[in-house]
Amino acid sequence: MLAEQKGLKLEQRLAQERLIIWGDRMRLEQLLTILVDNAIKYSARGTVTVSALRQNRQLVIMVEDEGIGIDTQDIERIFERFYRVDKARTRAEGGFGLGLPIAKLIVEQHHGTIEVESKKNGGSSFIVKLPLTVQY
Repeated sequence: MLAEQKGLKLEQRLAQERLIIWGDRMRLEQLLTILVDNAIKYSARGTVTVSALRQNRQLVIMVEDEGIGIDTQDIERIFERFYRVDKARTRAEGGFGLGLPIAKLIVEQHHGTIEVESKKNGGSSFIVKLPLTVQY
């Protein structure tokens, strides 16, 4: 609903095959909620895209936006607790600087990694890699 209210397009690109991981469903849903919510919050226009695909033995989830982006010097710190890139804007949106640190913790608890690619005023891409469950 939030994307719709802001006039944003929300797209999903999902692998055709079934990709299964072992984990805490509620925490993984929380991870996706954090990443999508941030993408919507920091986008005034454009599209937010959520992708899930297989890359070797990993599930790769990407949340991409066309929002305000993140300066290079801030990228290294965005996963620190209470760190906010744009303190005035985040305060107006109701953030405390805890979402991304929580997201990173969830990913690490599931033996995965999280990375970000971004440029100021050019959008951001959050890339989560989680190990796939081997099926026999």
